[in-house]
Amino acid sequence: MTLIDEYTRKCLRIRVARQLTSTDVLSVLSETIDEEGVPSYIRSDNGSECLNREVLLSVAEAQVLIEQWRQTYNNEHPHSRLSFKSPQEFVRFLSALGCVRATSSLRQNLSYTSILKPLTPGNSFT
Repeated sequence: MTLIDEYTRKCLRIRVARQLTSTDVLSVLSETIDEEGVPSYIRSDNGSECLNREVLLSVAEAQVLIEQWRQTYNNEHPHSRLSFKSPQEFVRFLSALGCVRATSSLRQNLSYTSILKPLTPGNSFT
């Protein structure tokens, strides 16, 4: 199970198991809400970027490889919609603007078109 913030593209959490129960899903959501706050909405998607590329021998191996992938994705992988910044760089940028979390009002003010400019705290987004 993978949870990604669609605005910052940050991978919030990945839970790896041979099968997940509804209790597992609720646990992951609860842990994430405790750390990140309540989301405005949740979209379910059964896609997977990572598992389609790997032949994994055990759940433990999958957990290690997928956590490594999550760290790389969050800290190094540039996204065109984030002005080719990684999700973590984008979150730091939002923090520099005084935005602890990407709220719905911030999303309205920072359209994807406006953030394609180089992102610096002094930029005007209008």
